[in-house]
Amino acid sequence: MTVFRKPRWRPSARTIAYGMAVTLPAVASFVTFRYPPLHAVPFALHYMAMALVTVLGGLFPALLSVSISTVATFILLPEPHGKSHELLVMLFRPSVLVASAIVISLMTRGQRHAAVALRIAHDTLREQAVALSDSQQASKCAAWTYIEGDRTRWYPGGYEVFGIPMAELEALPSPIPLIWPDDQPAVVAAVRRMVAERSSLRVEYRVLFPSGELHWSEARGNPIEGQTGLWRGVTFDITERKLAEAALIRSEKLAAMGRLASTIAHEINNPLEAVTNLLYLARTDVSLSPSTDNHLAVAEHELARVAEIARLALGFIRTSAKARELDIASTIDDVLALFRHRFESRNARLELSLESSVMVFIAPQELRQIATNLISNALDAAQGTHAWIGVHVRVEGDRAVLVVEDNGSGIAPGHLHRVFDPFFTTKEDTGTGIGLWITRELAEKNGGRIAVESTRERGTLEGGVSTRFRVELPAVS
Repeated sequence: MTVFRKPRWRPSARTIAYGMAVTLPAVASFVTFRYPPLHAVPFALHYMAMALVTVLGGLFPALLSVSISTVATFILLPEPHGKSHELLVMLFRPSVLVASAIVISLMTRGQRHAAVALRIAHDTLREQAVALSDSQQASKCAAWTYIEGDRTRWYPGGYEVFGIPMAELEALPSPIPLIWPDDQPAVVAAVRRMVAERSSLRVEYRVLFPSGELHWSEARGNPIEGQTGLWRGVTFDITERKLAEAALIRSEKLAAMGRLASTIAHEINNPLEAVTNLLYLARTDVSLSPSTDNHLAVAEHELARVAEIARLALGFIRTSAKARELDIASTIDDVLALFRHRFESRNARLELSLESSVMVFIAPQELRQIATNLISNALDAAQGTHAWIGVHVRVEGDRAVLVVEDNGSGIAPGHLHRVFDPFFTTKEDTGTGIGLWITRELAEKNGGRIAVESTRERGTLEGGVSTRFRVELPAVS
């Protein structure tokens, strides 16, 4: 509930002047009466009181002050009556005070008017500053000026487009170090071109906030006519726009991928069936050695996965495999058998910790897909002479937990929140950007979740880990 408080009343200068017009002359007369040395100049203190009241409040408070002075002087300092020159003195003193008040009032009128105009201008400027601050906050922007050879000056009340308070931003010689390192060269080049050509500025860049969030900003500026080397501009936070654009592009890609998936599933169905039949016939040959028959069995099994993966990996065609109770450790053993050659070629060490009888209710191909994607990514990341990968399966309460970790180079902080986005990949040559997305979709489809933690400093997580993926699924008791 909003509480409205009544504005605190403050007396105006004119009100104070009227109060002083009553009190100061009386005080001046009393002081003059009490101190005999002032009897010779009783006019001095009253003149000072009148002048102060005139400067503060104008002519009318001054006339009131003169009237109070005349009465107080007549009461406290009576002059001998009957002497004409004494009577003239009594009349002359207020006349001089009135004349002086008129002169002082005329002299200070312009000053009072200027003070009023200045106060109005100050109030207007303060209102405009508040309005500018509110508009900057509402539009998520920060206004600035750039002076050639100097630094960027930021207007107060701007939105924190760099994730730090504006006071800290204003104290920096340049905001360039706060920009995402990959975008700094483009921003510097744009500013140099703006200065060299005396042209406008428009550049987009990323900023990593202290909270770890990656934001997009757009800076726009124009040179000020008649002032060489001066630009004014605004920096906007365009993160929401960029996210909307990325979502639109992602939706278009997903739609195109859906159409492609349907086409692939239809076109490869017949050749897959033919190859499957040929493998079956080959296995019926009695002359086959047991080892060859085993190889053909594996080939037949993996070929069955090809059709399933074509549907499952893209996520557009519902898999025909039915969910059933599975032992995660047994599935992990099967998947690791397929990666044995890659482990040997990379000279990577494998650390296993698999609790037996950790049961989950899931389609076999979906669990294999989850394990395959995580282990494959870990192998890609774990490189070098001391590379190792850890795979752990355990039960925590009512959850079955699969952990895949490595001591690779880690994930950049700016990429960490995007690793599960479809088509996002840092492996430009080999990555498709759908592996982790599919892994998350499969985990959530089966009532689970997936999380990741990573650092670019090798082995600085608990246990010497650089990157750790954790999948939780409902455990079957």
